[in-house]
Amino acid sequence: MKQKSISILLVLLMNMLANVALAYETDDAKIESIYYRFSGDKAIVTYQKIENGNYSSDYSGVVVIPESVIHDGKTYSVTSIDNHAFDRSSNLTSLTIPNSVTNIGKSAFQSCVSLTIINIPNSVTNIKDYTFQGCVD
Repeated sequence: MKQKSISILLVLLMNMLANVALAYETDDAKIESIYYRFSGDKAIVTYQKIENGNYSSDYSGVVVIPESVIHDGKTYSVTSIDNHAFDRSSNLTSLTIPNSVTNIGKSAFQSCVSLTIINIPNSVTNIKDYTFQGCVD
């Protein structure tokens, strides 16, 4: 009886995790060349998800992050830049961050060797470790 209960609990847990993963994947979107993840009424700038749980940052040239985006008819405030969002975007040259952003995640611009202009507003109060590691000055 005990093993049967554990088996049932494991099946239920696996179903719950699959539903959470599915919801996460469907809440991602690319809007005007920028990838976002959505949480509540907030949008987080992120990276492109590719197969096997890996990611890719293919940002290049001049990128201007908007203060808000519309996805599926709903307006989201852009409040954060995710961990590794622009990581290894070697052709990214300029980035403007809006006043709505308060947080920049770990390694967000790591190895962005061509990034020469970045406008970070005073609204950003949290910048995580390794954000600019591997960038050329």
